[in-house]
Amino acid sequence: MELTADSESRRTEIESLLEEAEQISSDLATWQTPTTPSSSTLLENRKKYHSWYARAKRVVPAEDLPKFIDMYEGGDFIKRIKAFLSSPLEKNQFYNASESNSFIPEWSHPYETTFAQSFAE
Repeated sequence: MELTADSESRRTEIESLLEEAEQISSDLATWQTPTTPSSSTLLENRKKYHSWYARAKRVVPAEDLPKFIDMYEGGDFIKRIKAFLSSPLEKNQFYNASESNSFIPEWSHPYETTFAQSFAE
C-alpha cells in the first residue's frame, strides 16, 4: 500500500506531536519540585503545551476528539491538564506537612494526577 502525500504529511505531523509530547511532559514534571520554576519558564511551557494542543486537535480522529478535549478541560470535580497549567504551584490548603502518610496532596493540582494521567490517555 502506497502512502499519499497527505497521509505521509499527517504521519509526519503525528510523529512530531508525539516527540513534542514527551518533551512537554518531561519539562512540566519538574514544576512541582523543590526548585520552583521562574514565571517566564511557566509561561514558555504553557505556550508550548497550548501550541501542541491546538495542532494535536487537528489530527485526533473525530470519534476521539470529545475525550481528547475532556482530558484537557476536566470539570468542576475532576481536574485535568487545564487546572494544572493554570495554577501548578498552588498549595493545597488542607495539606499538612507535619503529617506523615497524608492522603492529601501538597499541591492543589498535582502533576501526576491532573497532568500526567490525562496527557497519557
